Amino acid sequence: MTLAAALGVGAKHLEVHPRPRVVVIATGRELAADPRIAGQIRDTNGPMLAALFQEVGASVQRQVVGDDAEALCAVLQSLGDVEVVVLTGGVSAGTHDEVPGVLRRLGAEILFHKVAQRPGKPLLVARLGRQLLFGLPGNPLAAHLCACRYVAPALRRLAGRTSVPTRGRGALQAALPANTERTWFLPALVEQGAVLPLLPLSSADLVQPHQANAYLRLDPGSTAMAAGAEIDYTRIGVDAWAR
Repeated sequence: MTLAAALGVGAKHLEVHPRPRVVVIATGRELAADPRIAGQIRDTNGPMLAALFQEVGASVQRQVVGDDAEALCAVLQSLGDVEVVVLTGGVSAGTHDEVPGVLRRLGAEILFHKVAQRPGKPLLVARLGRQLLFGLPGNPLAAHLCACRYVAPALRRLAGRTSVPTRGRGALQAALPANTERTWFLPALVEQGAVLPLLPLSSADLVQPHQANAYLRLDPGSTAMAAGAEIDYTRIGVDAWAR
């Protein structure tokens, strides 16, 4: 309709933004399309992140790479023409966490590595020339939070859209415990002003919070909150962004 309206008033030139190109790389030797061996798991992060980024207007491709520095280096070197690379897994401090070292080897500038939040503390953001690289944790809930909070706004800016998510305030339907030293983001289900926290068992748990359409933010040192208290939330999913 926008194009028709522009033509109707005689516009001959329009400013447009191309869809940002994104490659999502899931890392880990344990990832398998059809797990049959003990220790193997399905790649859940890749499809989840691809769907999220397509939702905000990006053109997305996916790859899977094992915990192999040489293989990861070769893949990243082949992606010089894409605007954004999102890696999941391999950014913590484990023996097989190859991403930070590979990025430095390629000459990338590490903008920051680790943030004072939970889940998602190991988050890494780097720049290689004009390319942005995001290293997300491998745990699914942590990857989802970091994608919503950091990657999606960047993609919307690249696409020429607003990067401010929809926020609101509602009444808690269940009590929340006090928080510790890191900012805590909790998935929640918001319906008609009622806010139900969906407390995950861990940052690998997507079963409990799979119905979430918002995140709650608890600041460091915040006290416990009783059911009925007012709390701010940030939308995720199809209703996350102002149109």
